[in-house]
Amino acid sequence: ILAQEIDADVTLKPIKLIISLNNKTIYVDQKYWPKPNYVCKSNNSSEGGSGNSSGTAFFVNNRGNLVTNHHVIEGCKELNISYFDKEYKANVLHSDKNLDLAVLKADVRPKDYISVSKNPPKKLQNIFAAGYPLGKGLSDDLKITSGIISSIKGFKDNVNEIQIDAAINSGNSGGPIISEDGYLVGVSVAGLDKSKTES
Repeated sequence: ILAQEIDADVTLKPIKLIISLNNKTIYVDQKYWPKPNYVCKSNNSSEGGSGNSSGTAFFVNNRGNLVTNHHVIEGCKELNISYFDKEYKANVLHSDKNLDLAVLKADVRPKDYISVSKNPPKKLQNIFAAGYPLGKGLSDDLKITSGIISSIKGFKDNVNEIQIDAAINSGNSGGPIISEDGYLVGVSVAGLDKSKTES
C-alpha cells in the first residue's frame, strides 16, 4: 500500500506500508521513511533499518534532559530529536545497556516534562503508554494506549522490568509509561512476539 502524508508545508511524502495478512504485521519500507520523532543516523539500526533507528524520547526536566532506550541510540553517529516541528541535536550523557536506558541532553527548554513517581509500580495499576509507533510514517501525532501493570517482574524474573498489557510497537521504544496521575512508572523497552502471544 502506497500512502501519502501531508506535512505542515503541504508537501507530499510517499509512505509505503507493508501489510502481511499471514503474519498480521504492518511495517514501513524504510526507503519511504520520513523523519520520525527521534532519529539516529548510524551504521547500526535497532528499529529503523537503512542506517536509521527511531524511537521515542521524553523530557524529565526543564533543562533539556531526555530519557530513551539504550538500544535506540546504540551505534549512533548523530542524534536528532524533533520537538514542535524543529530538529535539535542531542548528546548522550549516560547510557546503560543492562537497563536499556539512556539520558540525553538537547539545547531545548521544554515547558512540560514528566516527573518520576515516588511510589513503586503495583500490579493491576492503571497505566498509559505514549510514543510514536512506526515514527511519522504512521502520523506525527503522539499515540497513547492504556492498560494495566500485569506483572512487577519482567523476562526471566527481571525485577528491573514490569509487564504491561497496553499495546506497544516498533517506535514506542524509549517512550514513557505513565500512571493515572501523570507520573513516570516505566519506559517502553520491548514487546512480546505477537504471533505467539495475545498481549
